[in-house]
Amino acid sequence: MFTKHVVIQKITQPDNLLQYQASADAIIWSFEHRRSANSRDNNDVFPFVFENELSFRQIRAGAETKIVSRENKEIIFSEDYGVPGGFVIGILFPENYAPFIMKFKEKPYIPSGYPRRNVTVSPPGQFQLYYNRITRQAGIAFLTCGDTFFGFKVIAKPVDGEFPLNDYVSINDPLEQTIRNNGEEIRPILRGDIQTFCKETVDNASIEKILEILNELRMLVSSAPTRQNSIEISKKTQILRPLLETVNLSGSLTTMLDSYYNGGIVEKFISKIMAYVSL
Repeated sequence: MFTKHVVIQKITQPDNLLQYQASADAIIWSFEHRRSANSRDNNDVFPFVFENELSFRQIRAGAETKIVSRENKEIIFSEDYGVPGGFVIGILFPENYAPFIMKFKEKPYIPSGYPRRNVTVSPPGQFQLYYNRITRQAGIAFLTCGDTFFGFKVIAKPVDGEFPLNDYVSINDPLEQTIRNNGEEIRPILRGDIQTFCKETVDNASIEKILEILNELRMLVSSAPTRQNSIEISKKTQILRPLLETVNLSGSLTTMLDSYYNGGIVEKFISKIMAYVSL
């Protein structure tokens, strides 16, 4: 692909970030899926590879860049972007990590006094998630077509066992991508499935409403992906967010989500929705 500007954000450790930037009249780039780095590659940004002989300079991260390392080894990366058109933004995760939950922020950060004329304040319509199963690295790439501001959050988890075999996945809706279940049928979600993380003081009406929305989401992600489905899934999670905030969680959210994610299909589905809403 062609671009004029590129920034690679490389998470080297659970709490450390290196950033590299380069510009040229025509940059040809790709993500290498099936080999390790060789002498022609730039090890600072591989598996992102460039046909041009680019001179990357290291730049400091801004105050809006945040990395949090959880006790279960998950990494939360959060960033607010403000970039011109023709810009590629790449995110590289540490070896053996892959994105688990991805989310665009509802409101992008725009510096005070910045002129908003001819500026987009919505995320790119599509972005790519890449995997290199040889080096066990994952990356995300955004390509901007015009001046834009957007915010992005991602939770990355260590990968146990086989690394994802996909070379890449094109993502239109990170929420739908997060909670779709790879074609596996999800049985109806019952009260007992969510009682684990609700204290006994939670009123029945809240629990029943949470159950109702979870089952509506289950039906939506079990059907073929459509634009209308994506809209409905987004609406349901927006309704779910304030309901979950009123629920007194029994114990640590991170511990609860881990125990659910290590369970069966239903538990995994619930954990992904909860993680997305709480991110």
